[in-house]
Amino acid sequence: YGNEEGIDVSDELIDILSNMKKLMKLTEGYFNPFIGELIESYGSKFSNFPVVCEDIDTDLIDKYLNETVDYNDIDKIVEIDGNHVVFHKYKDIDKLSINLGAFSKGYVAERVMEYLSNSKETILLNEGTSTIVGHSDINRTWNVGIRDPHNKYSYIFALELSNNSSLSTSGSDQNYYLLDDGTVRCHILNPYTGYSENYYSIVTVLSESAMVSDVLSTALFSIEDSELSIDIIKAVENEYNVNVDVCYVSEYDNDELIVRTTLDRDKLLNKSTSILSTEEMEK
Repeated sequence: YGNEEGIDVSDELIDILSNMKKLMKLTEGYFNPFIGELIESYGSKFSNFPVVCEDIDTDLIDKYLNETVDYNDIDKIVEIDGNHVVFHKYKDIDKLSINLGAFSKGYVAERVMEYLSNSKETILLNEGTSTIVGHSDINRTWNVGIRDPHNKYSYIFALELSNNSSLSTSGSDQNYYLLDDGTVRCHILNPYTGYSENYYSIVTVLSESAMVSDVLSTALFSIEDSELSIDIIKAVENEYNVNVDVCYVSEYDNDELIVRTTLDRDKLLNKSTSILSTEEMEK
């Protein structure tokens, strides 16, 4: 980084870096793999069960945000020429790190399914429950349950996963901590504020591309503006020639969960209509 000499890398790494740059721009920076230092600053605060912690120092968050790459500048920083990559100096920052946690699981799933594309087996690939891909040489579907973030039910609804499609879910009910006032801080950080947002409990994305669904489930988690979300979805659909559908789950009136979705209502398979209220989003 910063020496202007660059390095030669594999075709696969070129593909990864090229898609990283493209998706960073398409999501207007809400997918930002340069916040690795910010993520690391939270240390071991996140847990799979409720623990009460104090937030990290605001000055530290401001420091890392000032050292985060703007998506408009990504082409100036990561220059790709064939298999040669140059990481140019950015501002006066001494160190930049790339964290592909919101990308790599979907990317790997997509490569695995490409490898299995000629298989006559029926396969459901499950990567830690957050990314699931189905493959079959016959026309079939799977019903995939979406967990209840508030643990009242085993799952709150199911989505129909069609053949050779993927589903990715991001949620605030795993890897989180609580503030004294009960505010949830989860591991999905908004690259513009340095904190996690509480607009939704769960965001689930359906797409033919596991890479796209993985990135979008993280990026859209930090966006409250539905018009911006729809614009990003459309831009990704056009660029990658895929169809994207999203389900947002948030708490509503304490006892009821509200689901906002770009899917037709009949494609959302309720476990219990008494706890769900559904709104459709136009796409």
